[in-house]
Amino acid sequence: MIDFELTESSLLMNDNLALVPVRQSDAPSIQTLANDPLIASTSLSIQYPLPDDWAEGWIQRLDQDRQSGRGITFTIRRRHDNQIMGVVSLLDINYRFENAELAYWLGSPFRGCGHATAAARLVVRYGFNRLSLHRIYAFYLSHNLNSEKVLQRVGMRYEGELRQHIKKEGVYMNSKVYGMLAEEFG
Repeated sequence: MIDFELTESSLLMNDNLALVPVRQSDAPSIQTLANDPLIASTSLSIQYPLPDDWAEGWIQRLDQDRQSGRGITFTIRRRHDNQIMGVVSLLDINYRFENAELAYWLGSPFRGCGHATAAARLVVRYGFNRLSLHRIYAFYLSHNLNSEKVLQRVGMRYEGELRQHIKKEGVYMNSKVYGMLAEEFG
């Protein structure tokens, strides 16, 4: 299993944002940001409206994943005021095959400014350099063109479309998958 502990000198950040492992005290901010019909319409797993205690339970599951080494989720924060803008994750980490799934979302006030791309780059770098992954991939609903642009900007390659891969609210939807190998990350 990989140690997910981050030291002060290895925090994931750039000039504008910092990625901080999600913690239970983040639940109110995450609940407010995630309770958004646009996030629900483009997310593989978030619904709208969210139950009042959704974020607390979600963070508990993420903490179990972190403790078991199956995943790590970070809050995306503005560096100048520590405001939570969204989350970014490496999920379903598979040590045998050295791969993981990239996932992310941003609250509506923070979209369109490059934050998702910057956060995704930081987590992909972390996955390749710190966790020694060989491949990172991402799924998104086929109609989510903004996610497609983020993945392209990160340098991921289109790998295909999975027909009726996701069932949301009784409707089967296609998802697309992008991926990147460690040697392709620059």
